[in-house]
Amino acid sequence: MWNNFISLALILLLTATSLRAESIEDAGANFDRGVLTYVAERDGPHRYYVDVLQHAVDRANLNLRIELLHDIPRKRTQTMLANNQLSVKVLVRSQERDAMFTPVRIGLTNGLIGTRILLVPRGESYRYANVNSLQDLREIDVVGAFGTGWYDVKVWTRNELKHVTVDGDWEPIFNMLASRQRGIDYFSRGATEIVANARDYPELEIEPRLALVYDRDFIFYLSPATARYRDALEQALKDMQLEGDFERLQQKHWGENLGVLALDRRIRLNLE
Repeated sequence: MWNNFISLALILLLTATSLRAESIEDAGANFDRGVLTYVAERDGPHRYYVDVLQHAVDRANLNLRIELLHDIPRKRTQTMLANNQLSVKVLVRSQERDAMFTPVRIGLTNGLIGTRILLVPRGESYRYANVNSLQDLREIDVVGAFGTGWYDVKVWTRNELKHVTVDGDWEPIFNMLASRQRGIDYFSRGATEIVANARDYPELEIEPRLALVYDRDFIFYLSPATARYRDALEQALKDMQLEGDFERLQQKHWGENLGVLALDRRIRLNLE
């Protein structure tokens, strides 16, 4: 009986693996069927970007449908984009990424993703009470954490701020920070993300005074197979900017959370 159980488990595992592989292969084939594939994230931050993309597709009169892919490891998505297994991905813009993929050269958050707020262990915001400059932040000797390959790593290095990187899936950083035993003092998160993060991890809290700001934004990057849509999407996004569509969509998706952060009352620390 035990051998039969093991055999059944192996069959189920192989079947699941095969189905996932077929799903990814199907994603690549979708380009020829008028489908743009986009990876859905577990906690829902993709919804704003999918909404923006849908508005741009409609405005450009592109006969395309957006299809969400689920349960795709984050670490695989850039490889999938390069290999035409994924149509569109949102990333912070950089020269390296512009060389790898086709950039749609319109910022998507009005700089909000470059407005970084500190998520800290509950009860430890007091450590930042006298920080009014980057030098003050350096002197209190705190350590931030990022995922490997994040643009933030370059920014923190350039500004001589202590930090560590976590390879692979970066989501364990939240629990590492909460444990207070991993040499991590804060996790820098975009203004569009941090309120949801704090809600998901009640043992953490949002530092209330500071905003660390760098001049970068999220953009859409396209796969080789969808690069031909860049000009149409760029023009549609420009029109959306002019007509206030971005502000309306940000209010729809993030309005309440941005109100909680009170960005206009925070001390702004500009990062190079």
